[in-house]
Amino acid sequence: MEAIIAKDLHAKLKEYRKSCVIIDVRNPEEYEEEHIDGAVNIPLDDLPDHLGELDKTKDLILVCLSGLRSGKAVPFLEENGFKARIVKGGMIEWRRALGPAYFAQMAGEGED
Repeated sequence: MEAIIAKDLHAKLKEYRKSCVIIDVRNPEEYEEEHIDGAVNIPLDDLPDHLGELDKTKDLILVCLSGLRSGKAVPFLEENGFKARIVKGGMIEWRRALGPAYFAQMAGEGED
């Protein structure tokens, strides 16, 4: 299964947003608590109902908390003609990659 490292995704986030769709497959409560800027929330169990809304010309980058749910979504999406990969280590790795700046942003520090 193809994966992208959280640090690489963060470094090229603007670039990836042009050619990819980031899909957060966690439940809405988890998504509301924290998510990658620009990610679309489609819970894993709801994914089959949203296939018609996804663009097959764009790569799909899937994220969940640890990579488990997104890893389950990739084969399903590939079977339906999409190119998909996961964020290795999910949001746990995303937090680790961004470090203290991420937690400051979550706490609202540095915002006007």
